[in-house]
Amino acid sequence: MYKPFTILFGRQWYTFTLLMMFGTMLSLIWFIYRAPHRQRAATLDIFLAGLFGGVVIGRLVHVALQWQYFVDRTPEIRKIYDEGGLDWHAVFLGALFSMLLMARLRKIDLNPLLDTFAVLLPIWAILGWWACATIGCAYGLPIERMADYPRGLTWVQPDIFGITEPRFATQLIGIVGSIGLFGIALVLHWRDGLRGGQLWLIVLLLSMGMFGIGFLRGDFSRLLYHLRDEQWLDIGLILFAGILHIRSRVRARRQIAPEAKG
Repeated sequence: MYKPFTILFGRQWYTFTLLMMFGTMLSLIWFIYRAPHRQRAATLDIFLAGLFGGVVIGRLVHVALQWQYFVDRTPEIRKIYDEGGLDWHAVFLGALFSMLLMARLRKIDLNPLLDTFAVLLPIWAILGWWACATIGCAYGLPIERMADYPRGLTWVQPDIFGITEPRFATQLIGIVGSIGLFGIALVLHWRDGLRGGQLWLIVLLLSMGMFGIGFLRGDFSRLLYHLRDEQWLDIGLILFAGILHIRSRVRARRQIAPEAKG
């Protein structure tokens, strides 16, 4: 999976860049397709606001978390188009609140769009882990013998410095887990289950998975009480998404109760 460059239209591209471009175009098409015909222009504005807010906030938080690296390489802060560098928690929250603000300006109910977003989030997780595999980010801890672990949990891959050795297959585990999460999101979408709470369930499950993978990662991160910075952010999103998911279920039951009495 380590293929940092791809030739397309006779030009060499960073594979990371192509994957992010693909995810952006796929998300735009899906948002517009799911939007009511009369609201498609407003939906486009909401999408663009979310894209801008997610990228900007995601980059800023990533730079803050990796400041020890960027403090002597400040020109690289703006080079997100080359090898990326986004914190997914900040991308999600930045996109969410930017979309919320634009939805209020355009006077559009954001809740149906959030359920639409629930299908896209696992796709972005798949693409994100795949992109990491192409450049070596979020690489796994090195191990002595692959035979000591179940097949699929380890592989021989380089880290971000190009050092190739047996290590935990964090990117592969992330991709497989995200594919499973995508399956759950599709089932909820097709059956119209958990309306109004689909996104929060997907975020909850994704955050839990990312928290677990964090124990296998070997890339640099500050530790607080033996947990990585990213894992504390995972815990924050687990609580955030869990509360909103419970809230959505309580609201749904209150709406059903009067109908049942009638």
